[in-house]
Amino acid sequence: MIKTYKIKVKSQGRITQLLDSQKIFGALMYLLVKDERVNVTGFVRQVKSDKKFFMVSNLLPNGYLPTPHGDVKNKVDYQKIKSMKFVPEVLKGTPIIEIKDYLTIHESQVQQYRLSNEFYEVPGLENELFSVPIIKILKQGAECKDFCFYIAFDEADEDSKRLIECLKNIIAEEKAFLFGQRASQGYNTYQAIGIDEEIDLPWENTIYYLNIGMLLPNEIDFKNSQLKLFTSERRPYELDFGQEFKRADNFISFIEAGSVIETSKFLNSGKCIDSPYKKTNEERIVFGKSFLYPLEKEWKLS
Repeated sequence: MIKTYKIKVKSQGRITQLLDSQKIFGALMYLLVKDERVNVTGFVRQVKSDKKFFMVSNLLPNGYLPTPHGDVKNKVDYQKIKSMKFVPEVLKGTPIIEIKDYLTIHESQVQQYRLSNEFYEVPGLENELFSVPIIKILKQGAECKDFCFYIAFDEADEDSKRLIECLKNIIAEEKAFLFGQRASQGYNTYQAIGIDEEIDLPWENTIYYLNIGMLLPNEIDFKNSQLKLFTSERRPYELDFGQEFKRADNFISFIEAGSVIETSKFLNSGKCIDSPYKKTNEERIVFGKSFLYPLEKEWKLS
């Protein structure tokens, strides 16, 4: 039986980019390292080899899902749906084009100075003016600060249960838990504030799913799915001795959040691959087992 959880977090500052499922998976594994009962290297190896079922979503506004991709009837509907970045979790009944309770994303830039002589430790360098992209998730003009992500696993898996224990401890301690780019400057930091067990998701007899993370496809029906691809350059943070960065071999295409997936092999719909730039004796993977949210077949955009 599959256990699903929603972990609620609150933004602690400005946001430059919502965290994707791969970054959240890394944060979860870092958290699990602190539990001496768990062999995290073995955990990651089992996830990659499909011996352990484990899914993670992107960071999402709490109570909302990415707007499903699909064909629309006209240009006016297309432009409206394009601005509807997130829609309520319940997608039954009302066509998406008629939903009024949706969220948009506002993008802007913030200018900052860098003290180059201190940053590079070279006296005499001039200060640099640069800009930082900022996004705001808006609902009728009000900024959203409450977010969440989903995880799912086999209820018999003891290691995953211990991860839930670790998350509950983080919530009790009121600590910042998720960090993105520029976290040291106060951006992209999140505090875990709650955890809910989701027991009513219709996993049984479902073949349509809404992808809500970064999915590396394994066994899905491409012909009957509505897909949008995101291509990522896998640039390493640092190279091990003797390694060489090869740009031509370093691109991976994920299925983006909001894509509608059809599959009769739900448990094997996503996969993970070895990171091309992991260090010697290190288990580092590109995590592509995105959370697939069960979707009613009758959903429609317009």
